[in-house]
Amino acid sequence: MKILPILILTLFACNSSDNDQSVPDLFVSKTEFQEGDVLNSISVEFTIQDVHKSNLSFNYTIVEGSALQGDDYVSSSGTLEIATGSLSTNVIIEIVGDEHLELTENFFFVVSVDGVDNKYELFIKDDDEYYITKDSNGYVTPLEYPSMQLVWNDEFDGTDINATDWGYDLGNGCDKGICGWGNEELQIYTDLPENVRLEDGDLIITALNNQGYTSARLLTEGKREFQYGRIDIRAKLPFGQGIWPAIWMLGTNINTVGWPVCGEIDIMELVGDKPTTVHGTIHYDNDGYASKTSVLNLSGQSLSDEYHVYSIIWERNLIKWYVDYQLFHTVTQEIVGESYPFNNPNYLLLNVAVGGRWPGDPDESTVFPQKMVVDYIRVFQ
Repeated sequence: MKILPILILTLFACNSSDNDQSVPDLFVSKTEFQEGDVLNSISVEFTIQDVHKSNLSFNYTIVEGSALQGDDYVSSSGTLEIATGSLSTNVIIEIVGDEHLELTENFFFVVSVDGVDNKYELFIKDDDEYYITKDSNGYVTPLEYPSMQLVWNDEFDGTDINATDWGYDLGNGCDKGICGWGNEELQIYTDLPENVRLEDGDLIITALNNQGYTSARLLTEGKREFQYGRIDIRAKLPFGQGIWPAIWMLGTNINTVGWPVCGEIDIMELVGDKPTTVHGTIHYDNDGYASKTSVLNLSGQSLSDEYHVYSIIWERNLIKWYVDYQLFHTVTQEIVGESYPFNNPNYLLLNVAVGGRWPGDPDESTVFPQKMVVDYIRVFQ
């Protein structure tokens, strides 16, 4: 038998005509609710153990946890009342359903008593199917999702990188006026097979140290652009002090408005001396440079040991970041403000940088070559 969790909250005041009677403990027996696929009204029942001699009345509101207002639930506030002679009352909360794969998220039902906020933690349990599996090489995602269409993918089969989809940034960035690629990076990017090639169904970007650092940076600028959808990238990452792999996106209007006004979406970044930690970030302009980032630490699991799937779900005014379907970062237009640039088309970039202000330079502990191995990229809408 499943025993549902019970929350108990002792309240210290009420709007009661019987001021001599103490306020009873308030219980909510069900704290977890199914998300559903459409807007779903749920009923949250609050109870007391004994009949009270007068009406109980408390103000309440709902506040965000990992579940976000508008995206996961409809914000509301009001009055919670238990009538004289009654043991319970119900409050209706609207849950925003969808068909996206998510983890269980939480929010808080807050009862205010004499200026003190008393919180009940409630949970939205995702009821969508999880299509991720794991084989001997790591995590795997499907070629199709319900209600979504595969609009572009590269499985990196064959012997040559598809020039219809991919171009290259070359050199050290000085020809673009951003020597060191704007970050004091040390590598020279090339399109040589020693730095970028296809092998056994994988794209392999290799950082080398042969009398100077070389690597590769691929991009779909002018060839493929994307606006919204789900993007899955299955990859194994390099590691080591000064190694900086990235899977990211830039607004296609970068050449007219510049960076960071165009917006940058970093689907995955890793600082090589922390091989278990993934960063998801946006960069943008908000009367000057601004960014928002979050990290996921897969303790004890080096991201170079096996394939993991790095994903974003990108909708109008919303971006969510996942590793192996584990949600770790959410950004909305409301959070960013009016300068939000992420409703415009973007193109993809893949690279392994060496050195730079963020990771620092390689040292005697850094082992070369270092490889980012990409099995596939899939875009669904």
